[in-house]
Amino acid sequence: RNYLGVHTPQDVLVSLFLGLPILLLVRHLITCIDKSGKHDLIIMIGGILLSAILIFYAKAKDYPLDYVGDQLLVNPSQMINGAFRAGGGMTGFLCGFILDRKLIHFDETSGDWKDKVFRFLLGMAGLVLMFKTVPGITALFVSGGKYAFINGALIPFYITAIFPLLVSGKQIFAREK
Repeated sequence: RNYLGVHTPQDVLVSLFLGLPILLLVRHLITCIDKSGKHDLIIMIGGILLSAILIFYAKAKDYPLDYVGDQLLVNPSQMINGAFRAGGGMTGFLCGFILDRKLIHFDETSGDWKDKVFRFLLGMAGLVLMFKTVPGITALFVSGGKYAFINGALIPFYITAIFPLLVSGKQIFAREK
């Protein structure tokens, strides 16, 4: 990746030093999450803070402006938008995950094979529809980092909250009489 000019040695070192502790932390968090639902909000806030740190790092980092001929090797705006997209993805996933744990309680193992195939096809159709329409709609209202963050958040949120809510048929917000 360094040879191709996609990442700097600084990028590789930071990812190595952060990757292992993050992997161990996520493993520990998943164990904690499965044992009790008491830490859900803390985990969600922690993940969103980590996303904010990623975005801040990407914006503050000094990108080399190296050229081969007249082509820029590393485009800083693409790198920053990638960080916004990843931060949005983490935020969308965490928010959807917590909604599912607290309100939806989707059971992906329920139903026979026909139900599962139907849910799969319905979910894939929804994803294709989102991939084809959401970026264009989002572009009408925002651009740059906000655009990347929102588009990064919507797909994981759809997968972890919207789709499970649609196929479970639950009335989460219905008033009791």
